[in-house]
This record gives sequence, structure tokens and C-alpha cells, in this order.
Amino acid sequence: MCLLVAALGVGAVTATRSLHDARREVHRVDAAARIDGRLPLFHGPRDQFVAFVLGIVPSSASVRIVQPYVKPPPGTAPSAGPPGVCGNEVSYGVYPYWLLVYWLIPRPSVCDASGSWTIYFGVPVPSGPRVHRFSATLGVAEP
Repeated sequence: MCLLVAALGVGAVTATRSLHDARREVHRVDAAARIDGRLPLFHGPRDQFVAFVLGIVPSSASVRIVQPYVKPPPGTAPSAGPPGVCGNEVSYGVYPYWLLVYWLIPRPSVCDASGSWTIYFGVPVPSGPRVHRFSATLGVAEP
């Protein structure tokens, strides 16, 4: 009986501490600064760039995301798609690609340039009348 009471006491204390920690974490996230209602996942000008893209690209349009290319290490299998596009063989991993895809929902990400808006994410942005430049390495080109 004493063992059961001790186990219930330990369980109650552990559950209370877990709830307190969870409540603190929810409060921390709730109090975090936001950019246009979104949490800043990139922590820098790339967060403002997402808002810039959302203001330009129609929600029904598809996007093609171009990132810096890095040559894969020897002995690795080549990616299925073009390098530097669709998160394939990019210099800072696929994490930023998938974050950008997530923030741009419902705009589908495609690997084909035809008929899609092109997002330059960390690569030199070309010049032209249909190019919207956020910075030298962040921009959007109309189809």
C-alpha cells in the first residue's frame, strides 16, 4: 500500500511539473514576435521576404524555388530533379526549402519553370521588367 501511495505521489508531482513546463512553453511561443501573424522561422530578412512573396504571387499560382547549388560528395547518388531547384543539392540543406514551401501554401512548389513564378532564394536575382527584387539574392520573377 505504501508503494502505491508513493508511486501516486511521484506521478502527481511529475504530471504537475510537466503541465507547468508545457504551459510555460506555450506562453513563450504565444509571446514571440510575429511577422504578419507568422512566427519568424528564418530569423532575418528572409522572413520579410516571405511576406513580400505572399504579396506578389497569386495564391493559385505555382512557384519554382531556386537556391544555391552545391556539388554532392563523391559516391552519392544524383538527385532525382535539377540541382539547386526543389531542394535538390542545395548548399544549406532542404530545411529552408521546406519552410518556404510551408509558408507559401496554397501555392504548389514545382520543379518545372514553364508557367510558374520563380523564387530566387539565396542566389543572384536576374534583372528584367518582370522581376521583383527584394535584395540582391532574394527575388521573384513572373512567368
